[in-house]
Amino acid sequence: YIDSYVISDHVGSIEAGATDNATFIWSARAGSYTIKVIADSSDKVLESNETNNEKTVTLSTLPDLIIETITWEPTSLQKSDTVTFTVTIKNQGVSKAGSFRVHFYVDNSFKGYQDVEEIDAAATVTKTFAWIARAGSHSIKVIADEVNQITESDETNNAKRIAISTLPPDFIIETITWSPESALMGDTVTFTVTIKNQGIGKSDYSYVTYYIDDNYLASDYVNPIDAGASANETFTWTAEADSHAIKVVADSDNEVVESDETNNEKTVTFSIVAPDLIIETITGVPASPPIGETVTFTVTIKNQGSDTASPSRVHFYIDDSSRGYQDVQEIVAGATATMTFTWIAQAGPHNIKAVADSNDTLTESDETNNEKTVTFPPPDLI
Repeated sequence: YIDSYVISDHVGSIEAGATDNATFIWSARAGSYTIKVIADSSDKVLESNETNNEKTVTLSTLPDLIIETITWEPTSLQKSDTVTFTVTIKNQGVSKAGSFRVHFYVDNSFKGYQDVEEIDAAATVTKTFAWIARAGSHSIKVIADEVNQITESDETNNAKRIAISTLPPDFIIETITWSPESALMGDTVTFTVTIKNQGIGKSDYSYVTYYIDDNYLASDYVNPIDAGASANETFTWTAEADSHAIKVVADSDNEVVESDETNNEKTVTFSIVAPDLIIETITGVPASPPIGETVTFTVTIKNQGSDTASPSRVHFYIDDSSRGYQDVQEIVAGATATMTFTWIAQAGPHNIKAVADSNDTLTESDETNNEKTVTFPPPDLI
């Protein structure tokens, strides 16, 4: 039987253990066919087993297209490289395949097709297509005869998929510098950030983000950086009192696939150059005056900041009542100045207070530590 077509032949006697051959001729047509042969089809021979007299095989006269190989150059991919894919299409069927198309996909996105005129049985043809590499990992798929122009013996094996990856970048924040180096409060400070790609592949576009004391300040768009290269970005900030943590994060939105995703940030400490006046000591002479005696108080003002304090004013108070003020000349960082005022001693202990920069003319790194209060006469401890 060939499908529904029947051919019969006479077979002579066969000795036990022997075999005999029978042949038949059929004019092949395109397609797949089921060939079934039945011995003793008229059931004239009495056998020990009447259930094993037939055999079925499938015969195809069709082509069968497969994607045999997909190769590419360059094999070590950098972002933005022009990649040339070479596709080998094989006809592993038994008859010639007529014209058809080969379709190309990257990440399941259609990228084009090429026409194939014909392929003889067991023969191959090659086709190429180009693609501009994007950073990351990608799926490349090629399909022969996707629209089923060719009737094949197997319609399920026409596609091949491979995975490729570009060489990964790796961002680090190499340096954070600023100008002026010794900034005063209120200065506009320009920070320069060096972003290095220490990976083996070119990066894609990315963002870098800046923080002051963990508070978001700004972001910048960063162009692609070649492997081993660096790029500089700048941002500005108006200097404020005290020390500050400056943090910079490369690829802050995690859009770039890197070989190491844990090393993208750097933090440095930045301190403002500013004076800082304190009242270091208040002493009175004589230390235990009788009522009515003149007491001279000596007040030591210290600049414990990092910059010279311009001329300022110090006020004196006794029991929160103003006793006047004196002007203080500039005090360099780390130095002191002394001022005196007098008072006629009265009965009882009193609170003696001095306030540096009392008219608030200086911008200091700490505006909360300008005053000191002592008790006079001091207690007599035994």
